[in-house]
Order: sequence, then C-alpha cells, then structure tokens
Amino acid sequence: LADPDPADELDVDVEAVEAEPEALKEVLRVSAGNWSAHLKANPQSLVEFDAPWCGQCKKLDPELEKAALNLKSRGVAIAKVDAIDNKDLANRYNVKTFPTFIWFEEGKEYQFGEERTAAGIEDWIISMTGPPVLFVRDPVDPPKTSRPTIVLYAHDLLPGFEQAAKENRKTAVWMFVSVPGKNDAAKIVLQHRREEEVVVRGPDCGRTEKVVELLKEHILPMFGPLDDDTWDMYMEAGTKYGRGMMWSLFPDEDDEGIEAIQAKHRPMMLEVAKRLKGKYFVTYTDMSLHEEAIQSVVPTDKFPAIAVQKTSGHKWKYVYDGVMTISRITAFVEDVESGIVPPKLKSESERPSDLRGPVKRAVSTTLEKIAFTPNKDVLLYVTAPWCGHCKKLDPEYKKLAEKIKTDVLDDLLTVAKIDGVANDSPLDNLEWTAFPTIYYVKAGQSEPMIFEGERTAKALWKYIRKHATKKDEIIERLDRLSHKRAAEL
Repeated sequence: LADPDPADELDVDVEAVEAEPEALKEVLRVSAGNWSAHLKANPQSLVEFDAPWCGQCKKLDPELEKAALNLKSRGVAIAKVDAIDNKDLANRYNVKTFPTFIWFEEGKEYQFGEERTAAGIEDWIISMTGPPVLFVRDPVDPPKTSRPTIVLYAHDLLPGFEQAAKENRKTAVWMFVSVPGKNDAAKIVLQHRREEEVVVRGPDCGRTEKVVELLKEHILPMFGPLDDDTWDMYMEAGTKYGRGMMWSLFPDEDDEGIEAIQAKHRPMMLEVAKRLKGKYFVTYTDMSLHEEAIQSVVPTDKFPAIAVQKTSGHKWKYVYDGVMTISRITAFVEDVESGIVPPKLKSESERPSDLRGPVKRAVSTTLEKIAFTPNKDVLLYVTAPWCGHCKKLDPEYKKLAEKIKTDVLDDLLTVAKIDGVANDSPLDNLEWTAFPTIYYVKAGQSEPMIFEGERTAKALWKYIRKHATKKDEIIERLDRLSHKRAAEL
C-alpha cells in the first residue's frame, strides 16, 4: 500500500465550509486574461477584488447583483476579480485587503469608499457619472465632512476647472457661479468648514494643473476631525501626497463635548498646522467616543498627547506628552524628523512560557529574534482579539503546530503567533493592517512571504511542504515516521 500524503493527515471540518452562493447573473467575472477587453468594453466599471475564502465578499454578492441590475441602463458595469488567482493584477492596483473596490473610468482609477449596500453603491456611482460641477446661484456652506467646497466665479464654466473637478469629483464639492464680466477676472474660493477662505484669481482658475495644485495643498482641513468617516481619507491622502499625520489627543475632563474641546485648542493647533504646512495633516479626535481605538493604536496612557506619524498610516508613532505650546510641539516634530526622538512601540511583556508549547508567542521586543533565524523556517500568525476570522483560525493553527511537534519537525519549523493590536512591529519588512495576516519566513532570509490560501491546518501544511527550505528532509523524515508507525501496528 502507498503511504498516505502527510498533508491528508489534517482533516477539514466539512460542516464549517460555507455553501456556494447562488451564481451571479449581472455581475461580471473578470480575470487577467480579459482585463483589458473588459475596461475597453466598459469605460465605467466598479470592480471588486475578492478572495474565495472571504466571507464578507460572499455576503456582498446580493448587494452587487442588485446594484448591477439597477445600473445596467446607465451603461455601468459591476465586476469581480479573484485576487488570489490573479495576483499580478491585484498587485498592480495595490490590493491588500478583501474586498477592495476600485472605480474605473476611461482608464483612470478611483477609490470607492462609500457604504457597501446596493443603495450606497448606486448613489455613489450616480454621483460619479453625473455632472462634476454644480451650477448654483449661491454657494452652499462647506459640508460637515473633511471635504472642501471649491467655487468658481466666472462668466462661463472654464474647461480647465471642469476637468479638474471631473478628475477629483469625490475629493471636494465643486460649484460654479456665473457672474458678469470677463473670464480673465475669474476667481476660485476654496473653503473647509470652520476655516478661512483660500482665494485664487486670474487665468490660473482655468488651468487644470493649477486647480489640482490648489486642491492638493488644501486637500484636508488644516485642523480637522479624525474619526470613522475621515480615517480612510487621511490614509489615502497621506499616501498619495507623501504627508505625515499628527493626532492631537485632548481629554474631555469637564464633559464639554468635542466641539468645545476642538474650539479651545484650535488657535494653537492651527498655528502648528501652518508651521507644518505641506508636511503633516493635523487632526483632533473625540477621545470619549474613540477611547478603545486610541488605546489600541496610540502607545501612551498619558494625556493630553500628540502622536506623530512621518507618513499617514505608518506603524511607527512618535508621542509627545509634555507641555502643550506651539513652540514645543513644533520642536518635537523637528526632533522626530532629525532622528533624535525614537518611535514609541507598543509591546506586551515577555513571559517565561512564550517559547514553550507548540505555538510560540512573540511580542514586539522579541519579534525579530523569533521570526528571523538562520536555521529554521518560521510561520508567523498575526491576530487580533476582536477578529472573528482569527477565532476560526485559532484551532486550525494549533492543530498544525501540534502536528509539527508530534512529527518531531520543530527543529526545522517554528510556528509562532503575535497579537497585532497589542504589539507594533519594529521591522519594516513585517507589518500588518488586516487580520489575520500570516507570514512565512525561510531560514536565513530577510524577506517574508505572505500566505494567501485557505485558512485551515491542511492548507497551511501543504504550503509549508511546498515552500520549506528543507522540504526534502521533511518528506524523508515523514516517510521514516510513517514506516515506523506502520511497523508498530
């Protein structure tokens, strides 16, 4: 009799596998092979990059199908791409989490950030396919978001202004007010809520590149709210324009409310923002509303505090909790940029039991030592205490680790785990923004690989057998072990 495949020793819980959803009729399934043809045939298309194991993606299918049916008459297509089978295509558009939605129009791409329901998708697409500039008699007030209003006052709608609006229609509210006189006397007024107007006059009002430069410089408020509605905007703008971010964290000790708190500190923080203009976005956060999120992201328990990221969204944060004055805050940022101030990383305490048992426990201070070794491959699982997918993976991961230990392979393979919320990564080549994230690091290598397969013990074991540095030795040992066990029967 042939020896069984060692990978098959790990069974799959058949009852846990979700049933396949009903086939989609209106939503198109696109791959790398027909990608160019799809964009050519559908100049306006919303594309979801998904993964076969993504439960959230499956739940969204009925919403996508409904939206696709309702938008069909507008000539808009909704499509799905399997990012696992089409990795190169997904990497081209920097897809890192699932689902990721991208809007394509005439070959250009735009991030989709609205509510993921049929109604939300339809409203957003209608706004993207309608007129980019509103014709008004009187401009409306800036919206209660971090988007500015940009109003053109001219005799005619200038083509360059309209083109800038079309390219950036979701970044601002664009309006046109027709006034007597020549277009050479046109002016643009940009304004964020609670902030002063920015005025541009003359021929630049009709030059697309100048209007876009104006928007780029004032893309977000000088001192704006950082919350659930604006987080993605700050992350995307920081990446796009290469800016860092400053979080001002002022506690509401007298229950005044966030409006009173931000008003009290606004003069000081506006001056800080002016001194850091073009380098950092300066924000404030409602600490009472987002206390748990702040505790999980900002490595300090002393407030008031200023947290600085050199690039928006970067894992390294620099925290100032001294006397709050304009000069001291800006001096702190200068010290951060010059390298005088080290990043403040969250790390759980090390325990004597961390390296005992089948699954090794890593924390920020031990991560490099555990993940990168000269003689052993390492499987590293980054988890979060609130992550539902992680809770499903935990028993599978433990099953894998126990198999490796039972089969006496733990001198070749380390199975490790780290709480990615309680610990920051001190390493540039190991970072995480979603959970679970699973890395595989080969012995003696400095660049980890990301596991993107099915999250089961069986799938992980097959992946290890395929990529292990000493896979031949693993197979040889398993063969000997299998024969030994057969002889003992």
